[in-house]
Amino acid sequence: SADIEPSWYLLPAGSVIGNVYVTDVDYIIQINGATFNIFPKDKVFNVNFANLQGANAPAATTFSYADANFNVELPSISNPEGFVFDGWTYGGSDITAITPGMFGEDVTVTAKLSDGASAFVIQEKASVILQSSIALTFYVKATVYDVNTLTANFAFAYADGLTKTAVGEFVEYNRVNDNVAFYTVTYYGILPQHLADEVTLAVKNGDTELDTYSASVVDYISALLAVTDPAVAGTDEAGLALLKTLACDLVEYGTAMQEMISHDVENTPKAVLGDYDNVATEFVSAEGADDYNKVGEADASYYWKGATFVYNNVPQLVFTFVAPETANLAVTLNFAGEDDVYAADSVVKVSNNAGEGLAVYSVTYNFVPYTFDKVVEVKIFDAEVQMGQTLEYSVNAYIANVLETATAEELVTLKAIYNYGVSAKAYDAYITL
Repeated sequence: SADIEPSWYLLPAGSVIGNVYVTDVDYIIQINGATFNIFPKDKVFNVNFANLQGANAPAATTFSYADANFNVELPSISNPEGFVFDGWTYGGSDITAITPGMFGEDVTVTAKLSDGASAFVIQEKASVILQSSIALTFYVKATVYDVNTLTANFAFAYADGLTKTAVGEFVEYNRVNDNVAFYTVTYYGILPQHLADEVTLAVKNGDTELDTYSASVVDYISALLAVTDPAVAGTDEAGLALLKTLACDLVEYGTAMQEMISHDVENTPKAVLGDYDNVATEFVSAEGADDYNKVGEADASYYWKGATFVYNNVPQLVFTFVAPETANLAVTLNFAGEDDVYAADSVVKVSNNAGEGLAVYSVTYNFVPYTFDKVVEVKIFDAEVQMGQTLEYSVNAYIANVLETATAEELVTLKAIYNYGVSAKAYDAYITL
């Protein structure tokens, strides 16, 4: 009957089937209803393994009917990157072993893989952007499906007990396969006086916390200064030397700031690092004292009052000007000789005491280290028409002009800022060659 399950029997050498006389080797006979198939017992069949997703194929890739009394267990594989191995399938069904009753030819089995929480991890490393706004970047592996349901929550615990929170954004930077990718999550705007304070990244799926990792800028700098192989830092020997100098200049800047504002002075970056190879820049002099200029025709209703550099908290250039209270104001900034123009984030009214119908306004530009000596051109617009003069100024100009009048603590900090700008500019120029 065709409904009878196939049966397998050993057919020794010398047996007779019908008019066929078997003389040389043992055979396997499959009887399936009214039909039968005969295979040499030692015939070798290939096993092909599909859907490995980068995992190494199992070593055992052949079988014969002589193997394991007609029962060949399928080997397992290590979990491919981003997946969990859950066994093998054939024809859509789970399978754990190959038996003669199932196959009489080469066979392909498919790895059954699952992804999910097992693919998620915050890598135990962090990197820092040193030459611009100080930012701490974390690295996360997740499935491309799950990442849309995850949230990255930052907690920045300051030494004085305050905690600042923020939400980060997952940015894909390396796709492992169709299901899994690596992502960066970056915390921006770390101030120099908080280099030793830890930022904690907690990744959640809904209300469930999946993982956390904490790091500080000083942690990164400590690891960087210990690097001897430039490739580890993603650069060459010259680039690594510039990067280490930049890091040491930032350490000097952060330490000077903490001491100047009396913030956690026992845990400055230099104190935390202890004995380290300090290759910081040696201050020589600051040039550019004549970078403060007003260009163009003056206007009695639109004019600049002054410019300064504030560095005791968020380092930034501050520009003040007078304009009519009824003006539809906008302010643009650009670096001299460069085409890119930036609109000031906001124009803030400071005072109404500037004469009849006039008010005092201010705008700010956050300090970007590698642009410390670039002249910023600032322009006032009313209803999209430039009014009054263009103001020219730079961080370099401020430092050069106040060195002789600064207090001892201010002087240390200003020199550190200047040196940090010098090394940031050198490193930025090198990596953009």
